[in-house]
Amino acid sequence: FDSSIGKTPLTFTIGSGQVIPGFDNAVRGMKVGDIKTVTLPPEEAYGPHRDDLIAVLGRDQFPEGLTFTVGQRIPLQDDLGRQLTATIIEIGPSSITVDANHELAGKAL
Repeated sequence: FDSSIGKTPLTFTIGSGQVIPGFDNAVRGMKVGDIKTVTLPPEEAYGPHRDDLIAVLGRDQFPEGLTFTVGQRIPLQDDLGRQLTATIIEIGPSSITVDANHELAGKAL
């Protein structure tokens, strides 16, 4: 999935919640210079893909004149007023379907 080879090292405090849980657990006990290959199941990464995070929205919920494309990421607000980003996965004549799952949800890393 990703490597730090040839890149600036990632710095974080173990247990602080700065990285996904599986990565946090995988590096525990490592020392400077150690190399480790890790595979994380979805539950230890970005979680399972959740169908409840897919929604069909009426085009009338958006300002007139906006154009949409499949794969486009758009900012939205949930029922509690929290900001989130969703990906357009389908466009219909009067609606768009969006997926608010993280792009890596449901995937082993």
